[in-house]
Amino acid sequence: MAVAGIPALMEPKRSGDLLEDAVDPKTQVTYTRAYELFENRLRNSGKESIQTLHATGQLEDEATQYVQHLYEQWQQDPANKKGPSGASDFLCSLQHKIPKARGHLKVAWRALTSWQDKCPTLHRRAWPIILVLAMSSLAMAVDHLDLAVAYLINFVTLARPGEMSAFTLGDWFLQQQLGDYCKELGILTVRFPKTRRRAARLQHVLVENVRLLALIQQYLSTLGVIDATPLYPCYRRYREDTLRLLVFLLGPKHGFSLHGLRGGGATAHYLRYKDVLRLMRLGRWSDEKTLNTYVQEQTSLLGLMGWSASQLATVQKWASRTDPQLADFE
Repeated sequence: MAVAGIPALMEPKRSGDLLEDAVDPKTQVTYTRAYELFENRLRNSGKESIQTLHATGQLEDEATQYVQHLYEQWQQDPANKKGPSGASDFLCSLQHKIPKARGHLKVAWRALTSWQDKCPTLHRRAWPIILVLAMSSLAMAVDHLDLAVAYLINFVTLARPGEMSAFTLGDWFLQQQLGDYCKELGILTVRFPKTRRRAARLQHVLVENVRLLALIQQYLSTLGVIDATPLYPCYRRYREDTLRLLVFLLGPKHGFSLHGLRGGGATAHYLRYKDVLRLMRLGRWSDEKTLNTYVQEQTSLLGLMGWSASQLATVQKWASRTDPQLADFE
């Protein structure tokens, strides 16, 4: 439904099938891939199709065996095989593709729970502030102001990486548009938030850091005036360029990913303000229990950083070349 003064939101292209579109397009791709891998394994083993197995009541046994197979594969090569999340994708794909299978895969889900108990899933490692500053400094040194600004915004606003790559020039509202009463504030609209089905359909992140706002304005001035202009590279390029910079700073076994920027910002905010409710609003979490678990794990991981003396020296050198207040929340 259109809202006065706000352009109609266009959802990403969908299939038109209501049941298929019950999950977002990216999740559809994940489920389809997991479903097809299982289907191929059955076919190569000379077994019945998934639909036939469901109709004859054999799907639960085959699904449980497949979860066991995924677990054994992961044990042999944990660095390159998906862990429990891969098995979860598989079972969810069965329930998505065959809705009537829901409630009939209890043994398979129990096997997955046993796997999860053996290796509790940890959130991706949080970026400490010093790494954010170092990566931003390095990005500017190689003429990638877009990446430098993206890292700082991602960290300070707790935006999700997928949201970062979807922002356009028209999603920004800065001082000139907000008026004198909001001189030191920037609003970035999140048009398709991850939680739009159970929370606000249209969300936003705030930038209240004056120095960061100045840098953002400097970057936006290079993009022109067309509202649809992407603010940042596509997610794939954002991820790949980031990995190259991380390897330069820390070597190939750095252990960080783009998802750690949100965790790093959440951890830094928690350590500074000790205010979980304020953090919930900033990060747009809808469940306090989930956030508490998240913050506990991310903060604990900071103590397990394990950088060598040379890695720390490199990070400190690059971090010292940029204004430390750029990564502040206010």
